[in-house]
Amino acid sequence: TPLLYEVATGELPFSRSQSASALVRGASVDFAEDILASYSAIVWKHSRVCQVDSEKRSVLCEDGTVMEYDRLVLSVGCAIATYGISGASSYAIPLKTIEHALQIRDVLHRLFAECMRGTRKRLDVVIAGGGASGVETAAELAHFLRHRCQRGKNQMGFHITIVEASSEILSQFSPRVRSTARRRLSSLGVTMATSMCVTEVNPQAVHIRSVNGEETILPADACIWACGLEPNSLIATLPFKQDGKGRLFVDATGRVQGQ
Repeated sequence: TPLLYEVATGELPFSRSQSASALVRGASVDFAEDILASYSAIVWKHSRVCQVDSEKRSVLCEDGTVMEYDRLVLSVGCAIATYGISGASSYAIPLKTIEHALQIRDVLHRLFAECMRGTRKRLDVVIAGGGASGVETAAELAHFLRHRCQRGKNQMGFHITIVEASSEILSQFSPRVRSTARRRLSSLGVTMATSMCVTEVNPQAVHIRSVNGEETILPADACIWACGLEPNSLIATLPFKQDGKGRLFVDATGRVQGQ
């Protein structure tokens, strides 16, 4: 998700009108069609795959197009995992696409406008998930708010909280990286609520619970969801062996087992 943080905070100017539809929907580059068009052996088709027939070696697209293949590369990406948490899909904003970043920017602009009118004195942001995406989002947002909230006649305070279920942020990284990140986030005023799980998200707050069952309610003008990913819904329809979480079994070369 490079540069999405800058779009979300407004540091990188970007508008919905300037992005191609493919970019808004999740494509990585808006000029992909021009690049691919320069190679005569490559056909670019913008569509959604809705079915794979491994016996007939064909792919069915949502527009009805059937495409045959000799080799199939599965690179459909992942979906946002909300784990059935109440309100998460309705009130939390992920940070995975340009559209998500623009949603966050719109929320920040609205809150800043309230500050300028003198109707708001504080901004509370909760980031669900203390992995790489959550930590980088928190740092970028804290840096941005530090400079913006203290400007002008009506200054506004802010508070950012990272909620992480494990005992450490960046749990998959080395102790040295985790320690450095903690020091940096603390210096930016970010609170790290570790060993805490999100149980509910609503328009005004995020409910969290500790490992010993203690409940806490965090005020939240915005909740950014960085809790993790789950397999794309297409994977569940494939006739290939999967584990309990819906992930495909592959060999050492990345080939789907049995294929």
